[in-house]
Amino acid sequence: MAAESSPEGSAGDFPFTPVRQFPNPPSIGDLINTLDLSPHPEGGYFRRTHTNAETLNGASDSKPHPLSSSIYYLLTPSSPIGRFHRHASLTVHCLHKGKGRYVLIHDDGKIETFPVGLDVDKGERMQWIVGGEIWKASWSLGEQDEGLLISEVSARFGVVLGLPNDNRYSCLKVVIPAFSFDHHEFLTEERLECLVGVERSRTMKWLVKSE
Repeated sequence: MAAESSPEGSAGDFPFTPVRQFPNPPSIGDLINTLDLSPHPEGGYFRRTHTNAETLNGASDSKPHPLSSSIYYLLTPSSPIGRFHRHASLTVHCLHKGKGRYVLIHDDGKIETFPVGLDVDKGERMQWIVGGEIWKASWSLGEQDEGLLISEVSARFGVVLGLPNDNRYSCLKVVIPAFSFDHHEFLTEERLECLVGVERSRTMKWLVKSE
């Protein structure tokens, strides 16, 4: 299932200007400590908050996998970018606080990008869906002292999620089947070039994780 489509979703000539890093203010440091977050390989910070005790067998390895999982995820001034990656499960994202932008790349090279935030009347999204096997990256657009708070629900079979919205910096992610780095892949510069072409890849390679 692809991300929800809209006229604002097309990348067009979007410039993909690299974002700057800034030191985290004390308020974000307090939040990281309060939520007990750790650095995430994609960028930002995270903590798994739930793993379903029920399991199902994976289609590729026939091993039992927890039915679902959820995490908090946080982009901060010092780590404002979630690098290009993909995994097997569909993911529902729900915004809590802050502003950001997402970019998606499909296997046919189609690029989508859209802003996320609470100003829905200005075209920002508070909820968006990314299908499994679609490459995605994100970055925070808030002020220097503000992070991006979203929730992510990743699923192959569907999920109902209710979340508090009074925390301004974190992201909750629910994966069905549960997220596993065994089914997680980072995009390389070479693969990016093959997907979107040489010229376009030059404007987007800052979103690729360094080797």
